[in-house]
Amino acid sequence: MNIDHSATIWKKVTIGKEVQIWSGVIIKWKSVIGDGCKIGSRTVIQNSHIGNNVIIGEDCVFKDTYVGDNAKILSSNMKFNDSKIEGDVGVYPNLFTD
Repeated sequence: MNIDHSATIWKKVTIGKEVQIWSGVIIKWKSVIGDGCKIGSRTVIQNSHIGNNVIIGEDCVFKDTYVGDNAKILSSNMKFNDSKIEGDVGVYPNLFTD
């Protein structure tokens, strides 16, 4: 497990094995982080379930949200409130420009 010293993890949070949590992350209110997850810098997770082997980009917010196993949220600044993201799904940045 690799948790950056600047991350804030509240009591009653469950964190799985081999998890990487980067700088400035805040995890609170009975959240669950599954095995093998990678949580990008400055992401906030509140009262949410993050499945196994999930990758989350920087500056994201998850509130009352369920994320299934193997999901990849690679865009930054994504906000999810009372949402469900199925497993094996990817959310990627828009790479196309005019």
